[in-house]
Formats: sequence, structure tokens, C-alpha cells
Amino acid sequence: MPGKQQKGVGTETTGSTGTQTEAVSPHQEQVTGTRTDESADKPSELLAEARKMAEANDEQGCMKKLAEIKSLIGEK
Repeated sequence: MPGKQQKGVGTETTGSTGTQTEAVSPHQEQVTGTRTDESADKPSELLAEARKMAEANDEQGCMKKLAEIKSLIGEK
């Protein structure tokens, strides 16, 4: 019957009941809307630049771009 449901034995309510959530990863920022589309596209742009550097035999520049990508996506 609607409105007269009972809580099961041994169950509890957990988790946040607030309306504001803090993102803990870049993916969560993107999903929750706290990350802009511009910053979401940044890793792919940097990857394209890194590929061009690799093709031009600029290994140091390529590795720097890859490190920047890792930083943006939360990798260490």
C-alpha cells in the first residue's frame, strides 16, 4: 500500500541527503556539471599536440604534454 511501507529489518539509510555534492575526480566534475566542456576537451587537444611532437621527434615536448594530460585527468 503506498505511503505505508515499512523499513526492512537490518537496513539503514546511508549516503548524502544534501543537494550539494563535491566531485572527487575529473569524471565526477564532468558528470555533475562542475567541469566545463572546454576543460573536458583539453586532454584530447593535448594528446593531438603530443602526437605531433612525437612525429617531429620532440620526445621531451611529447612527454611534457602527456604529463599535463595525466594531471588534468587525475592520474599521478
